Amino acid sequence: MDFVIVTHGPDIRLLRHCLLSYDVYFGSKSKIFIFVSREDAVLLDRIKLPQNSELIYTDNFPELARAKNGVVEQIYLKLISHRFVTSDYYCIIDSDFLFLRPTFSRDFFSNGKPVWFYSRWEGHDLALRWKPDSEAFLGFDIDHLFLEFQQHVFIKHVARALEEMYPLQRILSLTSPSEYLIYGAFSHRNYRELYEFVAEGGPLKPICRKVNQIPPTYCHLDPNCSYQQFRESHYVVFWSHWDLAEEKMVEFFEDSQKSNYGRIVRPADRSYLLPVIHAPYEPGNGSREIYGMYSDGWMKPMVKFSIEVPASREFVDLEILVPSDPSNQAWRLNGTVITGENHTPQHFCFQPGLNHLQVVVEPVANPRTILVEIQLGEGFRYENNTDGREFRARLMSMSV
Repeated sequence: MDFVIVTHGPDIRLLRHCLLSYDVYFGSKSKIFIFVSREDAVLLDRIKLPQNSELIYTDNFPELARAKNGVVEQIYLKLISHRFVTSDYYCIIDSDFLFLRPTFSRDFFSNGKPVWFYSRWEGHDLALRWKPDSEAFLGFDIDHLFLEFQQHVFIKHVARALEEMYPLQRILSLTSPSEYLIYGAFSHRNYRELYEFVAEGGPLKPICRKVNQIPPTYCHLDPNCSYQQFRESHYVVFWSHWDLAEEKMVEFFEDSQKSNYGRIVRPADRSYLLPVIHAPYEPGNGSREIYGMYSDGWMKPMVKFSIEVPASREFVDLEILVPSDPSNQAWRLNGTVITGENHTPQHFCFQPGLNHLQVVVEPVANPRTILVEIQLGEGFRYENNTDGREFRARLMSMSV
């Protein structure tokens, strides 16, 4: 059974763990198709891809220029992936999936049919945002939620029939459709006999689980979750946006090997793998290009990023907002900057308010990419903040 993954720069550091777990645990290998831009594919050169991998460059689809956002780009590419797969059945996953035990194609099937789970809409308020645009695309009401369980095996000729019936490029003009709602509802309506559609709560259980995030926003991963809570699952899915997701992927992957094989047979890759930032840059969408930032833009004790510096530039300018400590008016933010080309530390001390950190670089004749590491000193905690983190600074923008 083929697999399909649509990825981009910030998620490739998670993808490497996904692919390594696939290589270790999936036993029915056919092909794995990775949709990626040529620019981001440079990062893939730094990781070991499974031998059965095939890259499909998103630059070859000029229609993506009309997409409302990056999410609908990925949805469109997933729905046209049937054009490229070699197997009748193929599974679509994301970069933040992780296999935890030996898994085979047969594990996705029941009674000779691929299993697709569905739920009632009640109780799944966060998923409702995908419903209006998905229904507008299909032209009928979607009675069930087809995306809650991340176990999505597509049938090649059904996906082809979807494209023949609906012009898929219409998706690019929408804001919040879901590929799984669209394909699941289409299949349930027109090809129900080809699937084992299973209602949530029945005797047949999914082989995948979502690693629990902290409600009600689900924007923070539970730092206390462990592999032992999920060891019966064949694979799990994390959120892609935060450093803790990668840390937990590494932890789960190595713990799973100890459980399955008594030792770590393939160590996780712990090197920093960061996409290149092109200034001017304003953090957004979780700031996944930067290591060491919370999803809301606040900086952790160590921050790392790669940035392209044009020729002859002497510094990178960071605009940083420093909060005031309500319990200690004398508090100041101390920190150190080190770059990959200048290992001499550059120290700074900022007062509360908007500050500019000028990271000194060597002016050279050609543009190049440099790695910047910022180490921040002690922060402070707000008394009523529920997640207990220390606050230090918030990155507002970068320029060169």
